Formats: sequence, C-alpha cells, structure tokens
Amino acid sequence: MTPRVLYTLLRYTLGVWLRWRFRVRIVYDRRSRALRPPYVVLANHVNFWDPFLVAMPFGPPVHFIAADGNFRGHLMRRLMVFAGTIPKAKAKNDLESIRTLQRFIAERKVVGIFPEGQRSWDGTSREVLPGTPKLIRLLGAPVVSVILRGGYLSTPRWTKRLHRGVLELSVTTVLTREEISHLSKEEVTHRIASSVTHDESQWQRATGALFFDPRRAEHIETALFLCPECGSWDALRSHGATFTCTVCGARTWHAPSGALYHVAATPPQARHHAHSYHHHRFPTVAAWNAWQLQRLREDIAAPDPAALPYRVPAADFLTGFRSRVLRPRGTVALELSREHLRLTAALALPVAELTAIHVQYAHQLEFYHRGRLYVLRMRRPEDSAYRLEETVLAIQRR
Repeated sequence: MTPRVLYTLLRYTLGVWLRWRFRVRIVYDRRSRALRPPYVVLANHVNFWDPFLVAMPFGPPVHFIAADGNFRGHLMRRLMVFAGTIPKAKAKNDLESIRTLQRFIAERKVVGIFPEGQRSWDGTSREVLPGTPKLIRLLGAPVVSVILRGGYLSTPRWTKRLHRGVLELSVTTVLTREEISHLSKEEVTHRIASSVTHDESQWQRATGALFFDPRRAEHIETALFLCPECGSWDALRSHGATFTCTVCGARTWHAPSGALYHVAATPPQARHHAHSYHHHRFPTVAAWNAWQLQRLREDIAAPDPAALPYRVPAADFLTGFRSRVLRPRGTVALELSREHLRLTAALALPVAELTAIHVQYAHQLEFYHRGRLYVLRMRRPEDSAYRLEETVLAIQRR
C-alpha cells in the first residue's frame, strides 16, 4: 500500500468521521488554493487529531514529522511508515529527519511540521522551536499555514473527551519560494511565528463559539496544579464540569465557552439555583496557567520551595531508546527534589543531567539520561506529567 492509497482510504473513512464529529469548516486564502507541490505546511498544535485535520484542506498527501515515540508499537510503526511519516527525536537535533524532509521536497511532495513541537496545554501558542526558520530556508519550498480555531476547546490536551462545537481550519500562504530566498532571517522568523500564533480564548470571545460536554472539566488537574485561593500545590480534583481544591474548598466551573467561573453556594432560601457563579480571578485556563508557571519559577528560586519535594505514589517505569519498543521496569514511586529525580531507593538521577525532557501524549513524561530514554507513565490524573516537566525545567534554569 502506497502513501497515496492509504491517504485516499483515510480521507473517505476517518476523514469523513472527523469532519462530522468536529463539524469542520475550511477557509482558504486566494493564493493557497492555487499552490502546487512541493510545499511545507505549518500548523499550530492543539489536538490529538491534528495531523489528520491539518491534512484535510490539501489534495496530495501531507508527510508529517512525528515524535519517534509514535513509532514504538508494531501496528503504529507500520501505519506511520505506510503514510510516509517522518520520525524525529523529540527535543533533540535529528539530522536524519532533516535529510528525509529534503528528499521529499526534491521529490515534489508536501511535508507537514508542527513548529511548536508539543501540543498546547491551555490554548495559547507555544514558542516556535528555534531551528524551524533555518529548516524552512534550507528546504526552500513555499510555506502555507493552517490555524486550527476551536481545536483546543474541542479536545483540550488534558482530556480524551470531545467537546462538541465547530472547528475552523484557516489556510494561508505564508512564504513563497522567492520570499524565502530574498527576505532576511529575521523576517522569515517573524512570518513563521506569526503564521501559527493563536489564542483560543481571544478567538472564542470574538466568535462566541461554544463547546458542550457534561464532563468537560474532567482531568483538568493534569494541566492546573496550583490553587490561586490558598496556594496549595496538587490539591485540585475534577468532576463533571467543575473542579475543586481539596484544601480550601474553592470550586471552579468550566463553562462551554472555556471560561472559568468561581462557584459559590447560595443561602438555603434561594431555591431556584443551587449555586451562583462569579467571575474568576483567572477567567481562562491560559491565564491560570501563566500565573501558576510564574509562581512555580519563583518558588523554585526561593530558599525553601513549597513546590518541592514533588511526590507521585505510583507510575509505570519503562526504558528504551528513540522508536525502539519500550522495556517495562515495574512500578515506581517518584520523588523530585532540587538535586535528584528519585525513581527507586537505588536509582536517583541528577536533575541537572536530564535532557530532552517532554510530555508525550498527556500523562507520559520522557527524558534522556546518559544516552538512555526513561519513560514515566502517570497512573492518576492528579499526578501531572506536565507539572513534573515544568518543575524540572524550572530547576535547571535557576
């Protein structure tokens, strides 16, 4: 089976289902409709289904760069290879994947890149990986961008549930071949960064789009780990459309708009409504996340950080290398301090020596230490791989 045959099969099976399930709407600019291969597709990264959604507006197959972790299972490896997907070591330089991209462009194919590297946790764009502008100049092919509007609110990274709404794909030509060769490095960098920059909260307020699911706050504690009311770490627990701090009792409602509201109990005589909703100190997940990350960095820099030690009672422990099949090493209790990430009584890894740390999917922390890949799969939503990643990075930066 060739990539084009597989692509056509998926377009009329999975593609039809995704269009219906996400209620996809595609908007083109004039130049992007006339574009012919080879070219590069850039997109913001917000959703598990992004590669399939981003490919929808285009006739030829789009060969995406994907984290090598997606190639570890035998079935997924075969599907990825059939689709012509390009494996890349996450958070590491990878010369082999660059050569594959160059070959595909030379063969007049379409390649796809998510320049943020990881999916957004809060609906705002992450920084573009620093090597992306250099890669675009090296490939020398026209660049088109796809902005997924409504992709984050449809399926936030911290949940597997689909919140029913409308997802818009906005297709825009970013750079022509001539512009890549004539514009300065700074101008190319600016074009690329602005082409994938998106703030889901701002878009929602401008459009009034709503996304419905009775359990839309479920597992939000994977992304939010600091209570703004009492300052407690890792005390939030979700249920249905709300989540509550188990220390101070502060309760928050996640509205269909994605906005956050403080929930206050009303007096007993108010019979019509069990609760009243007030504007929250942080009206969106993005605002809350920006505050908690700043507080995390400040706390780690303090003499006696309240955020440490961070303990996870049970996580699946695996080792491997790149796309090789992972080897289970049992269950471990994690403890992160400023100096070490302790996995067992006999295994304490120096935090300063951890490299290429990132979250794969939503609950799986991956990093390298002295050439070996370590994988930790959280068993509970309140044990946040995102919190672990950001804490390690804060320690390394201080």
